[in-house]
Amino acid sequence: MQEGHQNITSPDERYVANVFYELYGGAAGGVNTWVEVTDQHSNETKVIYYADAQSTVTLNWVDDETLHILNEDPQYLNRSQTTILHVATEIYDEFGRACKSFLLK
Repeated sequence: MQEGHQNITSPDERYVANVFYELYGGAAGGVNTWVEVTDQHSNETKVIYYADAQSTVTLNWVDDETLHILNEDPQYLNRSQTTILHVATEIYDEFGRACKSFLLK
């Protein structure tokens, strides 16, 4: 597991979002990415996003509680995993396992 180059704080400084990467499958494999958000008030951290990493993964706050996660490769836009999430109430899992929260803890 590797921590990504992004560690961004929400505009009101309540949340901090971090992106992480994990290699899988050896030389022919790929990279998984997930985003953790820490609530600075409660000191709780949770995973809100999990998907295969594309060539570009960036995080940007839309407002105090909404995070835009860009995860795409310009050559393969049909594989884009880009989404916008309300960090207190929403999660995204590319593989549809979000309802099985054990996989995201």
